Amino acid sequence: MFDAAKPNETVSKVRLAFWDEYTLAINDKRMMKARNVYGHVCHQGYFYDAVLHPTMTLAWVISPPAAYHVKWRELLDQGHKKLREVLMLPLMRENGEPNTALISQVIKIVEKLENRVQGAVPQHLLIHQQSLSLSMNQSVNDKSATAAEIQKEIDMIKDEMRVLGSSQENPLIKAIHAHGAGQVITVEATRTRED
Repeated sequence: MFDAAKPNETVSKVRLAFWDEYTLAINDKRMMKARNVYGHVCHQGYFYDAVLHPTMTLAWVISPPAAYHVKWRELLDQGHKKLREVLMLPLMRENGEPNTALISQVIKIVEKLENRVQGAVPQHLLIHQQSLSLSMNQSVNDKSATAAEIQKEIDMIKDEMRVLGSSQENPLIKAIHAHGAGQVITVEATRTRED
């Protein structure tokens, strides 16, 4: 029918407008309006002379077009067939040397197919940042706490800090060892790990 109607661009637009108006009229439970069909595409005279009077053109306009997604799925299907043809081409030339350009394209096709089927591999950058502050205000000259009590308090703090990591890696424990009791210690630690 398309070949007999020989529709130009304007007639093709009228066809789409006709089916849009048809859908709206059905949804609104009303009669179709010709002005809604040609109004945004062409003037009334052209619509009556070039669309309604040639019988084959009118027949083509009122034949339902394929659904949009069906057209694209059909093209995608054709594309898949062509990809298969490319993937089946021999990777070696007749002289026995590898066809590096084809191999490169095959690799790209396989990567795209893999990403499409399995999803792209996410690249993660995990940044874990901690700010730790420990204030040790116990005076060494304070007679109310013995050296054993201070050492016991330090040991408890060390045990709690082991939860955050080993004593070799933990900057707060390193600072306690380096500065000792009676000091105000502020430590900021940043860990970066790439997955």
